[in-house]
Amino acid sequence: MISELFKGLSYYPKAQKVISENKLWKYIIIPGFMSFFYILGFLIVASIFSDDVSAYLYGLLPTWLQWGWLKSVFTILAWIVFLIFGLFTYKFVILIVFAPIWGYISEVVEFAINGQEPPDFKFKDLISDILRSLSLMLRNTLWMIIFYIASFIIGFIPLIGPVASVIILLAVQSFYEGVALSDYTLERKRYSVDQTISFTKSHKYGIMGVGCGFTLILLIPVFGWFTAPGYGTVAATLAVLEKIETP
Repeated sequence: MISELFKGLSYYPKAQKVISENKLWKYIIIPGFMSFFYILGFLIVASIFSDDVSAYLYGLLPTWLQWGWLKSVFTILAWIVFLIFGLFTYKFVILIVFAPIWGYISEVVEFAINGQEPPDFKFKDLISDILRSLSLMLRNTLWMIIFYIASFIIGFIPLIGPVASVIILLAVQSFYEGVALSDYTLERKRYSVDQTISFTKSHKYGIMGVGCGFTLILLIPVFGWFTAPGYGTVAATLAVLEKIETP
């Protein structure tokens, strides 16, 4: 398990090499603007309302339960709620709605490593690509909600709860982000939704490693907000192509 996780992460240095050697920066930076402005806007909204949410939740407690340390717990829980909402909507807006763009970047990478000229962007499959991504997302959403609820409940455990909650959240999010990133290549290889799910289950820890790398880059202020989707797409493309081409 651990070795597969680290192998998934190892595709990011390889992605850096592919991007640099083939001068693919424009495919990383230009789409990165939409990612950057989305995250920036979300953080502004979260910072405005997080204190109000935590104060409201704390105020719902009876006076005899309003212990001082619970203020910190509710503050952490409020940010967890915003984080869950932010990651979920980020996945929908950036990784799903713009799936055709990331799919095109995946195709550019495959052409580049095979020594071919980048293909032209095709609009004809725009709607079908988005609908396919939505179909996959809807099938994963139920499980994500279950894990999110469990994470939220665990967050109420004193001392270790908030930390455990964040770890569970990041693990679940990493896996499903890895699935979304991998699907750009699998879709081009004409994998059905069921085949994609089967593939990602068979390679779940490697997929989680790719998603974890994406999340870690995304946590880097400014630079990560710009580059995480592009780097994640390239890394996932390299990982999937290797799995498909290896007997």
